[in-house]
Amino acid sequence: MKGFILAACLLLAPIFTAAAQAPEEMTEEEIAAAMQAYYDGLDQAYYEMPSLSGEVALDGAPITLSVPENFKLLSARDTRTVLEDFWGNPPDDTVLGMLFPVGTTPMTEGSWGVVLTYEETGYVSDDEATSLDYADLLQRMQADTRAANRYRVDEGYEPIELVGWATPPTYDPVDHRLSWAKDLVFGDGELGHTLNYDMRVLGREGVFSMNFVAGLESLYEIETAAPRILQMPEFIDGKRYEDFQPGDKTAGYGIAALIAGGAGATVLKKAGFFAIALAFLKKGWVLILPVFAMIGGLFRRIFGGKSES
Repeated sequence: MKGFILAACLLLAPIFTAAAQAPEEMTEEEIAAAMQAYYDGLDQAYYEMPSLSGEVALDGAPITLSVPENFKLLSARDTRTVLEDFWGNPPDDTVLGMLFPVGTTPMTEGSWGVVLTYEETGYVSDDEATSLDYADLLQRMQADTRAANRYRVDEGYEPIELVGWATPPTYDPVDHRLSWAKDLVFGDGELGHTLNYDMRVLGREGVFSMNFVAGLESLYEIETAAPRILQMPEFIDGKRYEDFQPGDKTAGYGIAALIAGGAGATVLKKAGFFAIALAFLKKGWVLILPVFAMIGGLFRRIFGGKSES
């Protein structure tokens, strides 16, 4: 897979060299052609990733995933290629796979994907689910987000504003499935709003997470697809929520903590990076891989950072 990325870089090498020597000589057409070649290389790499389908025993979790024909399930290795090499996220060895709708690629404007992870935290009690005040929970989450921003900035990340619920939390006490969506703004808000749509399936020994990576403009499409996607995973016999026995390991927290934090915290970075990528795509350029930063900076110098109106 890295070979396709290397090939794209080699294809652009003459343009990089020319840019370093005489940036004022590059035309808008040359930059557009270079970038199109780059995107085409990533698309080709994605198309050649094998798709897992049918009843898939997910490696790394006591889960069987029922994948319909209109979705492409990537392996953990290929998921890391997309998240880290395509989108520029930090290394993450916790991902187990990723789902994409058939007919889109990670580089398609407006596309979305679902990152799959599993945390063996122990049994999460759902006793509080029916009594939770989600408006109060949101206010506490907003305060916590503001307080955490100084640490994010110190680590080199943009601050986050939790605007509100894009979709309020819902919990099914029969199937033990939880979903909610947050409306987020990164940095100064110039890049628009980001959707952080989360789903959890509770098990005897931990929680299976399905986190959408998308822009807020995809909310309707995701809300339409989410119920079916939430039904894809099933815990194997003996690991289901109802298989809990006294003496089993417990997580020590409940539904509110899952919504406020948990596995979703790592996906905030993925959602942020993807939102930035989509915004740059709409402007005609994108900074995803460090090797491509040269031509992106060149574009800004030539055209003064102008974006499409």
